[in-house]
Amino acid sequence: MTKLAEELTYKILSIDTRGGNELPLVHYIDKELSNIGLQTKIIEHGNNRGSILAWTGALNKQKLCFNCHTDVVPYVNKYLYEDDESIYAPGAVDTKKDIGPQIAALKEMKDIPDGLVLAYDADEEYDNVGINALKEHINAPQIIINEPTNMDVHLGARGWTQVDVIAHGEQCHSNNAKGYNAPEKLIFFMNELVKNGFKEKDDIFNESSVAIQHFLTGSKEDTRVDSKANLFFTMAHNTKYNSIEKVKEEINKIISEIKMDNIEYEITDYDDLVYNPDSKLGEYMMKKFNLRKGMFPGWCNSHIFRNRDVVIFGMGDISLCHTNKEFVTKKQINQSKEIYEKMIKDLL
Repeated sequence: MTKLAEELTYKILSIDTRGGNELPLVHYIDKELSNIGLQTKIIEHGNNRGSILAWTGALNKQKLCFNCHTDVVPYVNKYLYEDDESIYAPGAVDTKKDIGPQIAALKEMKDIPDGLVLAYDADEEYDNVGINALKEHINAPQIIINEPTNMDVHLGARGWTQVDVIAHGEQCHSNNAKGYNAPEKLIFFMNELVKNGFKEKDDIFNESSVAIQHFLTGSKEDTRVDSKANLFFTMAHNTKYNSIEKVKEEINKIISEIKMDNIEYEITDYDDLVYNPDSKLGEYMMKKFNLRKGMFPGWCNSHIFRNRDVVIFGMGDISLCHTNKEFVTKKQINQSKEIYEKMIKDLL
């Protein structure tokens, strides 16, 4: 017979939350948790989006929180199937699959201790509407952020930077350019960024990760070169670039190296990294369950709770995030259920 944690995970993954529409899943979770005695609060965000908070005991006497986001990126295909070893679906890695083992652990417990909080948030992939609505209700000193760590315990996460770069040049006929035009200037910038930018490593996160998100200028229908070109890139940064000043210093260095004028930039989003090497929660999990230590390569909800004892932990291979190949193994599903059950008994 299929195990309860597997059944719940399959059901949760079957409720389509690509690009939002989390409310049907939230109502399903609400029913499951209310039936076993948890108190719940649903927060609706409009457009069929919603988040849910569930807890045992008094809400102002929290001890431990499990946090998982319920949305999935909108651009993946819809698919759902299983075999003897795994379940395949959007969200089977990133990241609503972690909810199933948590509910299963609670349903199989005779007495659920007070002090537990479950926070399942909408819209993590874009604007963080859900966690920003839930965070005022979360005061637990120890928090597990569910993200795909392949069952390793991550004690930190890189910081986050978004940068808009704009190059200006002469608008001209495509065969009548004088010097380098705006898009050509950005190509020089992009090549230097990818080849030599933000390369300094550290002993905690190793290197930073830069991704070119878009390059925009004119249109192929016009027989002219536009006077402006725009490049947008993001970076998950390590300790070497953990300040706006350090980021600016590196971008200014790139502009200086390529010797191009009329290039400007704006840092449109920035968040410091999170690193908690003395985490008591992390130490407990690694020793109790023989789990390995790691560091999360990007931004996640741990940044919102950076002043708590927060660790990042979950099933799945992060390299499959945002692809049409997400899957979670049934072995990890059942291992997770056992881990959550023991944590609830030990820490509450």
